[in-house]
Amino acid sequence: MDQIKIGKFIKQCRKEKHMTQAEFAEILGVSDRTVSKWETGRGMPDISLFESICETLNVTINEFLSGERIQENHVQDFEENILSTIHYTNKKLYEKDKYYGMCFIILGILMCFLSIICVDEKGCIYVMVGSVMSSIGVFRLLKGKKRKVLCTILYFIVSVIFCIGIDYSLVKENPRIPSYIINIKEKDNTIMYQAPFYNVYRINPNTNQEYFVFDSKHQYSMDSIPKSPFNRELSGFKQIKNYENKYIGNNSNDAQLINALPLSEYGYVFEIKEDQNLELFINYHISDWYVNDSAYVYKSLLYNSVSIFMLIDNVEYITYRFTGSTYRISRSAIENKYPHYYELRRNNQLNETNFNRYVENKMNDESFVKEQWENLFQKKYE
Repeated sequence: MDQIKIGKFIKQCRKEKHMTQAEFAEILGVSDRTVSKWETGRGMPDISLFESICETLNVTINEFLSGERIQENHVQDFEENILSTIHYTNKKLYEKDKYYGMCFIILGILMCFLSIICVDEKGCIYVMVGSVMSSIGVFRLLKGKKRKVLCTILYFIVSVIFCIGIDYSLVKENPRIPSYIINIKEKDNTIMYQAPFYNVYRINPNTNQEYFVFDSKHQYSMDSIPKSPFNRELSGFKQIKNYENKYIGNNSNDAQLINALPLSEYGYVFEIKEDQNLELFINYHISDWYVNDSAYVYKSLLYNSVSIFMLIDNVEYITYRFTGSTYRISRSAIENKYPHYYELRRNNQLNETNFNRYVENKMNDESFVKEQWENLFQKKYE
C-alpha cells in the first residue's frame, strides 16, 4: 500500500469533484488538516473511512487501494491490495496497542511509586493495582500468545518483589506504615503492621508522642515491644545520650538535650543560675494541667530529671516552671531515692538496657510515677 500514491489519488479525485479540503472533510466528519495529511502522504485514513471516501469520490475500493483508476479491461491484482490493507490494519492496531501499553505501564509505575511514598494503610491495594496496570501494558506491547502470557506473569511477579524491596528499604531507613500489609493487630496504645518478612509497631498512634519500631528479626510481640509514653525516636536513650556532658553551660548542647526531652514540643526557655549550687531553670509555655492527662506532666518531669542528672554531672537542682505552678527537684533526692539510679551506669558508661528497664519502661507504671513524684518533687503555686 503506497501511502503517497493514495494521497495524490485522493487529491486528484477531490479536485475532479470540485470540492475543497474543508468541504471534503465536512462530509467525512474530519478536519481539513487531516485531509491535508492524507493528500501529502503524511498519514492514511482510518480503515473505517474507506467506504465513505470511495462513495464520495466515486471510486472503487480496489482503485482507492491502488491509488489509480483501473480500466475495465485491466485486471488488477486485487489480492495484493487486500494483503496490503491487512498489513496496514495490523500495523495500525499494533501502534494503538503500543500507545496504550506504554500509557498503562507509565500510569502503573507512577501509581506504585506514589503509593509507596504517600502511604497509608491502603497502600498495598494501590501498589497491587499499579502492578496490575503496568502488567497489562506489558501484555499489550508483546506479540505471540504464549510469550505474552509468560512475560506478563513474570513481569508482575518481578514488579511486586521489586516494590516490596523498595518499601522494605524505605521503612527500614525511616520507620513508618508499610505499603504491603498482610495483617493489622491493635492492643492498648499499639498497632502492629505485619508485612512480608518484617513487622512495624506504631506506638501512641495519632498523638504528639507517636513513634515506630521496625522489627525485621521478629524479636518483639505486642506484649514485649518497648513502649514509652513519649516520642521514643526523639526522647529515647539513643538520642539523648548524644548530649552527655560533664558540665552545664554549653548552651547549644543544653538546648539540644532539653529539646529532645518530653514537653519541649510545647515551647520553653531555659536559664542557668549559680549561687552555692548550680541550678537549671526550664520555663515551659503552657499550664501543667493542660497536658496532664494520664499524669503526662509527672511522667515527663520525672523522666527529664533522671535524664538530665544522668547526663550532666554538675547540675544540683532543676526547677520546672509552668503557668501557675513550679516544681523543683535535687540531685541528692534522685541519687538517694530513685530505684536503681546508680545502675544506669556500668564501668562509667551509660547503660541502655538498664535505662530502658528502670526509667523508660517505668514511666508506664502510674503507681510508680505517683510514688516517685511524691518522694522527689517539691511543688509550689505562683
